[in-house]
Amino acid sequence: MRITAELRSKPSVARRQRIEELVSPSGLFLAAVLVLAIMPVTRTIQDPDFWWHLRAGQLMLDKAALLGTDPFTYTVASHQWTMHEWLSEVFFAVTQRAGGLGLIVLTFSVATWLGIVCVLLRAFARTGNRFALGLGVLVAVFAGNPIWGPRAQMLT
Repeated sequence: MRITAELRSKPSVARRQRIEELVSPSGLFLAAVLVLAIMPVTRTIQDPDFWWHLRAGQLMLDKAALLGTDPFTYTVASHQWTMHEWLSEVFFAVTQRAGGLGLIVLTFSVATWLGIVCVLLRAFARTGNRFALGLGVLVAVFAGNPIWGPRAQMLT
């Protein structure tokens, strides 16, 4: 079957409808909210626990083993330490060695923003109301902003 130049030049009805939905006021609002959500998820390191997580990851990489006792507490030096965030800590150390603290911030910013996009896509499958979805993302960004940033909890 030959496709004529006329058929190739005309966008399909479904494609035209999708473009019209994207450039509608509610579609533009949703896109603007997603773009604006980049700013709050891109944060400097503000969590004070981050630094001992990073150091624990560095120690684990240096020893090639999990830490059995807490190296930061001198009052209970022989106490068994449960490493419940060891994978995040090793990730911090590997990322820091590969590209510094800036790469850690970038990695966690992208992961957080992609999480927002995934939740949005899941919600979009249930409802097509772009304005309501945009408002929901806006509320979520304001609610989540205080806890976002490079933290071990952001990957789990």
